[in-house]
Amino acid sequence: MPDPTPVELQPAPPSQVSLPLIAPLSPVKDYANQIVPPSVGEEPYNVWINGGADRCKDSGISAGYNVSRGPLAISASGSKLSMGAEVSYWARGKARPNLGLFCGPPVLGSCGTNGEPLRTANVQLSSTVTIADDWTIKSSTVADPVNPKNRCEVTVLKRDVTDSVVGAMQRVLNGFSSKIDEKIQSAVTLRPKAEAAWVDAWKPIKIAEGSWLELRPQAVRTTQLQAMGEQLSLGVFLEAQPRVTLGQEPSSSAPALPNLTTGPVGDTFNIDLPIYVANEEATLQLKKAMGLDHGPAHYPPVGSPSVEVTDVEVFALGSKVVLKATLGGEFRGWVYLEGTPHYDVPSHMLSFPTLEFSVHTKNVLLKVADWILHSSLREDFRSRARVDLTKQVDTGKDALTRALNQRIGNLQLTGTVDRFGFLAVAADPAARGFAAHLMATGKLKGEVRP
Repeated sequence: MPDPTPVELQPAPPSQVSLPLIAPLSPVKDYANQIVPPSVGEEPYNVWINGGADRCKDSGISAGYNVSRGPLAISASGSKLSMGAEVSYWARGKARPNLGLFCGPPVLGSCGTNGEPLRTANVQLSSTVTIADDWTIKSSTVADPVNPKNRCEVTVLKRDVTDSVVGAMQRVLNGFSSKIDEKIQSAVTLRPKAEAAWVDAWKPIKIAEGSWLELRPQAVRTTQLQAMGEQLSLGVFLEAQPRVTLGQEPSSSAPALPNLTTGPVGDTFNIDLPIYVANEEATLQLKKAMGLDHGPAHYPPVGSPSVEVTDVEVFALGSKVVLKATLGGEFRGWVYLEGTPHYDVPSHMLSFPTLEFSVHTKNVLLKVADWILHSSLREDFRSRARVDLTKQVDTGKDALTRALNQRIGNLQLTGTVDRFGFLAVAADPAARGFAAHLMATGKLKGEVRP
């Protein structure tokens, strides 16, 4: 028997689970509609321009106005959130002509009254929203310059008072910027959702009876907030080291939610998926591949000396697959060949292209029958020995896919298994078989649902 070699499984590359977090902006819009008054204004003629109408030498005007708005509409793009409305307004004014030594009698004028259409303008508040590494929302709101759509020209007075009315609107809007920031930072809360998802992601997922998938997230990476329509979304990605364990359900204890970090993001997972094969099943497949189900195989086929292989057995020792061939004919005994298996992804076939006689077998054959070492026996085993893992891979893929598409607490997972790679073979003496460790790669994302 050859000596076993220790199994050294290379860890699968880190996995990333896409976990976008979404927060509605409707509370912010509702709050803005509450605090921004539906109308503002001053009674005629309480607004003094250039000192009021009595300052005729300074072209003074005494005026009044009223501004009414429609509902604030919300829109978003990138990290910028905008709330705006169209406003309608009228204005009235009076002035006294300059008669040299004294001011003349008041002259009245208006726009948007006495059958004239109301004047209109666009007003807007813009918030730049970011997220800090401690999951808190930061907002910076400014009132955009009021954009008049037409002018308010008091024709009788020969004065354009548009800028004065617009300035009054601007001062009102500027006073609400800090209040909007406070509301955004209190209403848009992402950390509770992230904490719930983090705890749920640490819970074991049942694959099959006695088989469990653990995602084991290690860190959280993110893109910046993205605003779209009436919601904010945060691209969150859990960096994880998932594994499959056997036996009873493993205990889970989620560490505290880590701070956000920035860096490369994606949604690809890599899982070490052990595919178990019993020695008896592998042996039956090997006998069929070698043609031993129809009788012994002779090496060489004709001539003397020759040896015949009457039986074969396959099993794993450590990280190697070992073939035990029973010999008959002119030479009776057993020879052992060992090698590192090769896994062909498209066919799910396990082959052994590096098979070589074990050291102990070589030592014996050199003394009693070294011609066997140079026969075609080894090459024949290398080229024909196969173990088909299609059934086991399909079963494992189906079970893993089901595990990746289920709800765990508030976390709804959606995933696909796209392909398999080969990691290693490991013996399982207790189960009288071996495990082909495959690296399952696919896409995985989560959604936090209340």
